[in-house]
Amino acid sequence: MQAQDLNISVKHLHVTDFHPCGQALRHLTEWLESKGARLSNLCLRTYDNGERGVHARAPLQKGQIVLEVPLRLILTEQVAWGSAIGRQIETSGMTQVSRQSYLVACLLQEKYASDSFWAPYIATLPVSFPQGPLFFTPEDLTLLEGSFLLAKIDKRQSAFAEEYQNLCRCVLGFDRFSWEEFLWAHAIASSRCFRMEINGRKTGGLVPMADMLNHRHPEETGWRYDNGADSFVITARKDFAPGESVHDSYGRRCNSEFFMHYGFCLEENKDNRAQIRFADRTFRVPANLDHKSTRKMLSLLRLTCASSEDALPPSRDAEEEIGPVSLANETRCLLALAAACTEALRRFPTNLEEDETLLQDQALTRNSRNSILMRKGEKRVLRYFLELAEVAVPWLRRPWSEVERAAAESRYGAGNFDDYLTSVAVSLRSATSA
Repeated sequence: MQAQDLNISVKHLHVTDFHPCGQALRHLTEWLESKGARLSNLCLRTYDNGERGVHARAPLQKGQIVLEVPLRLILTEQVAWGSAIGRQIETSGMTQVSRQSYLVACLLQEKYASDSFWAPYIATLPVSFPQGPLFFTPEDLTLLEGSFLLAKIDKRQSAFAEEYQNLCRCVLGFDRFSWEEFLWAHAIASSRCFRMEINGRKTGGLVPMADMLNHRHPEETGWRYDNGADSFVITARKDFAPGESVHDSYGRRCNSEFFMHYGFCLEENKDNRAQIRFADRTFRVPANLDHKSTRKMLSLLRLTCASSEDALPPSRDAEEEIGPVSLANETRCLLALAAACTEALRRFPTNLEEDETLLQDQALTRNSRNSILMRKGEKRVLRYFLELAEVAVPWLRRPWSEVERAAAESRYGAGNFDDYLTSVAVSLRSATSA
C-alpha cells in the first residue's frame, strides 16, 4: 500500500534549526541533575557543522560509570501505555497497534502539553530529519535508484500511513497531530529508543542524554539497565582524556539500517548487504560466506541447481542447510549466483567506479553522500560474489584429483576464497567416503 493511496503525502520538512540552542541543552542538564541523574563526567558540545556530541569533562577510567539516569527520567513504553493518550489507544478497539505506537503518541501528547514533565528533554530533540530517507525529496530518492532501500522506504511509509489513519479514526482528537508530526515522532523513537529489561520486563525507552552519544565501533562504552540502582547506566570501556569525545556503539549493521534509522552511512562497512533475486526467492546477504543468510542462499541454489546425479540429503526441512553435493552442482550454483548479481548491478544507473569518483567531490550534500555510500556498499557485495564465481568456477571444473590435492595444501592462490574452495573439497571428500 502506498502512502498516497491513503491521501497522505510525505513532505520534506524545511526546517533549518536542526539542533536546539545551547540554552535548551543547559536546561536539560540542570533538569536531569536536579532529578537525580549523574552526568557530571560528561559535557555536550555543538560543532561547526551544527551537529553535537558528548565529551569527557574530566579523565575517565575504564569501568567507570559515566552516566546514570534514574528510571523516572526515562520515557518508557510502560509510561506511554499508562498515559492519557495511551489509555485512549488501549480502549479504542484498534486491533493492529505496535508497541512503538504508544511511545510515538505519548511523545506527541507531551510535546504540546504546557505542563509536561518531559518538556526539558523534548526541547532538545531534533526538530526535523532532513537526513532521514523517510523525509527525502523526490530528487533525493533518485540517488537511490537500484537500491533495495527504496522498497524499504516505501514499505515503511505505507505502514506508518495506515497506522496514522487508524489512530485518527479510532482515537478521538488524534487528528490534531499532523502527518508530518507523526512521522517526526516515529523518527525520534526509531533513532533514540533503547531496548532494555527492567525488573524482568523487556521494554523500550527514551533516555535523556544517553541518546546524544554518537556511534563508533568497536564500542567505547557499554550501557545497561541496573535494576539495583533502578537506573540506566553507561560505563566506560576504555580510558578517556579530558575533552575526548565519548561514543556509543549502535551495533554492527548494514548501512541500510544506519541510514534508515539514524540518517548516516559508514564510509567502510563490512556488514553491508546486497539484495540478490532468484526465480522465487530474494536474499539480502553480506560479503561473507560464513554468514547464516549467505549459507541459506547457497543451500537453496544447490537444491534448485541439482541434477539427477547429485546426491542430495534423503530428507530435509525448509531450514536445513545443504552443503556442496558435487563439483558440477557447485559450478551451476555459482553461475546462477553470478547471473543474479549481474542483473542486480544492471538496476543501478552508475557503476562502482563512478560512485567512487563521485564521492571524491567535497561539495556533495549530506544526503547525496550517504545515498552514494549506500548504493556503493551494495555494489561491493555484488562484486564480491561475482569475483567468487570468477575465481571458483575454473577450479571446480578441474579434475577432482587436482581439487583434492590443492585442498590438502589449503592453498589455491584464490585469496579470500581459499577457505571456500577447501570447504567444498573437504565436504565432497567426506560425502564420497561416507
